[in-house]
Amino acid sequence: MNSVFLFAFSAALNARDLLVREYLFIEIISTFLRAIRAGVVRIQHGAIVLAHYGRLEVAFDVCSKIVVDVLRQETVMKESPDIVVAVVTQALEEVCSTLYPEFSISNHRKQLHRLTHSS
Repeated sequence: MNSVFLFAFSAALNARDLLVREYLFIEIISTFLRAIRAGVVRIQHGAIVLAHYGRLEVAFDVCSKIVVDVLRQETVMKESPDIVVAVVTQALEEVCSTLYPEFSISNHRKQLHRLTHSS
């Protein structure tokens, strides 16, 4: 009987720890996103948030939509599509390097550069 109680107690403790960690994580991300929205942190740093869209909890996905909103504002208000391209490219590079560590965008760029300039 004690082992069942200890297992249930341990599972409840782990669930509580997990909930606390998730709460702290979302709190940190939301602070980071408020800094991006306020212009204190450059939008380029939001690429890491976009890179993990769909890989973490739903709450994180909702937070990542804020980065998209800020990018949309950059395009509409400041007419700077270059920032959007840079952030999306950086996010894609982060995803590729995370999922496929042997894949390197910079190596492919160098190879493409050599190929186009060798003719």
